[in-house]
Amino acid sequence: MMTVRPAKPSDRHALLGLRESLWPDTPREEHRRELEAMLAGKASGPYPCALLVAGAGGIPVVGFVEVGLRSHADGCDPGRPATLKVGMSLSSGAGGESGAPS
Repeated sequence: MMTVRPAKPSDRHALLGLRESLWPDTPREEHRRELEAMLAGKASGPYPCALLVAGAGGIPVVGFVEVGLRSHADGCDPGRPATLKVGMSLSSGAGGESGAPS
């Protein structure tokens, strides 16, 4: 069974590896800087961000999702701003493939 929960500082190492797998062209230090900001509750951009991790089969972190929270969505009816833009990665230990959604 897979569980999903908010990320915590002790997830740092696993998250760094998953981010590097998903975005290999991004320098490690940039991943580390963005991750530290998210774990501290500070977004790296103008909007807040939620960082969630998934655990399965006794492995605490097999995947993650970074969700950008916005008050509006460009080109959408301002009365209905709900939007979800996600970057995700699952390790091979979760039974899935690593990569970004299409």
